[in-house]
Parts: sequence; C-alpha cells; structure tokens
Amino acid sequence: MKKSVVMFAAALMCSVFLLQTVAYAQQAQPEQGNGNAATMDRLDQDSKNLDGIIKDINGKIQAVIQKNKMMEVKDIKVIPYQTDYLLGSDYIQIERHMFMRDENDKIIGEKRKTVKFFVSGGSLSKIESTIYERDYSSSNETIVEITDASPMSDTKDSIQIKQTVNKKVVIAGKALSEIKNTTAFPVRNDFKRDFYVPHISYFYNLILGIAETYSKSSKDSDATVTEFLRKSTRY
Repeated sequence: MKKSVVMFAAALMCSVFLLQTVAYAQQAQPEQGNGNAATMDRLDQDSKNLDGIIKDINGKIQAVIQKNKMMEVKDIKVIPYQTDYLLGSDYIQIERHMFMRDENDKIIGEKRKTVKFFVSGGSLSKIESTIYERDYSSSNETIVEITDASPMSDTKDSIQIKQTVNKKVVIAGKALSEIKNTTAFPVRNDFKRDFYVPHISYFYNLILGIAETYSKSSKDSDATVTEFLRKSTRY
C-alpha cells in the first residue's frame, strides 16, 4: 500500500504541475533594473515564438481534418491501442488512457488525456483538453481542463485553465495572461513549452495517423473492388 501511495504521488506531481507553478509565480516579486528589462523582452519574445509554434500545430490539425473530411467520416474503426475516437455533431474527440499499476502488476489507478477539436464551417474553432488522474485506493482525483477558444489566433495568452482536486475547484478559469512570467518564474512560457506544445503535438500526430490509416484502408478497398470488377469482364 505504501508503494502504491508513493507511485500515485509521483504521478500526481506531474498532473498538478500547473497548480504548483502558478503558486510559485504568484509568490514571485517584480525584478528591477535595465538588465531585467532586457531579460523580460526576451521572455516576451520567447512567449510569442511559442504562440507561433502552437498556432502552426493547430493549423496542421485543421488541415488534416479538412483534407480528410473527418467531420463527414463516420466509420473510422482502426485506432491506436488504448485510444478512443468519437465523432460528435461539431467536434472530434480523441482520448488516450492507461492504467497505473503497482510492483505486482495490480491496477491502482488510471490516467486519461482527452482532446476535443471543435469545427465550425470547416475551420478549427476551439480546442478543449482534459488531463485526468485517479488513484483507486485513496480515491484521490485530479482534473485539469484547458480551453483554447481561438486556436488560430496569433496569441495564446487567452487560454483558460481550470483545475479540480477531489471535486474541489482549485483554479477556476484562469487565463494564461493572468499568470506571471518573470525571470525567476517564467511560468507562462514553461506551460507553453513544457506542457502545451508537446501535448498538442501528440494529438496532432495521433489524428494524422488515424486519418492516414483510414485513407489507406479506403484506397485498398477501392482497389479491391476495382480489381474484382475488372476480372468480371473476362466472362
């Protein structure tokens, strides 16, 4: 039981990264001096560069959805292991899930990360992400929800974050712009670089793989029926 708690604590530390870093940022004091002004300029530039990277990834996701007409395809069946795919009326939901196990391979908890790509008029209109972790023995539960209401905008500081721990709201709708980005605690940049870019990149690769697999399967089926019909001309 002790090892189980330790393992869950380690996992929980990852999922509450956001909560911890926000707390650090709120404790940080503004720094003084011309040197700090130059450093802050670099921080701001880094933030803009990260915004550009996120927008570019979002554009690639939008292109995959448009090119493969994924809002119209209702028969996607081949998806990666431990992945769920759901087509809604105005969104595509992809979930990656896994179980946490102890040293005896007993299931002690679960982890899920989910993304909803909302589409309006063929364009990506909103992205909702949810990171969920639960320990079965202690019933500890952590949920972090991240909403990008304008995926194709140039800035990402309007991204909203909500965190719930054991059904208690810890962070309620906090925008990235409200999170300090100082030289001592560059939390906003850390969030974008260390979490959001890898997170959204992962789901871009996931939806790309699903789309390409479906496309290949469709082409193989077309080729098969064409060959069947071609052979029918021999008799």
